[in-house]
Amino acid sequence: MVKAKNLPNLGKQTQKVIGKMVRENKQVQKRAISKDYNPRKDTTLYSMKYDMKKREELYITKSVHNAFVRLLENIEIVFNAENIEYDIDQVATKLEDFIENIVSTNEPYDLKMINNFIFDQL
Repeated sequence: MVKAKNLPNLGKQTQKVIGKMVRENKQVQKRAISKDYNPRKDTTLYSMKYDMKKREELYITKSVHNAFVRLLENIEIVFNAENIEYDIDQVATKLEDFIENIVSTNEPYDLKMINNFIFDQL
């Protein structure tokens, strides 16, 4: 498992990605309300997912996607340094689901919760 000294760094980076996604998702949702908005013409949009729980779209901007990719790169570095065996696709899927769940449900989150997830799931 990941040593405790590396958890805060990964946790803080994950927290930043979640915060960025929350902010940017709200911004795109505000734009999407207008009749003129077309997601296909939005150059900032990376992807759009439909949230069945809230019955609304979850917008993922290119900058959030890039931040997520950087986070995965840092996870790889930490795991390689600690000689932890992992499947990066599985790690990416679990982390993506975790982040999207927090954003889509407006669930409160803190660093302790994120660190526990990283320690338990990854």
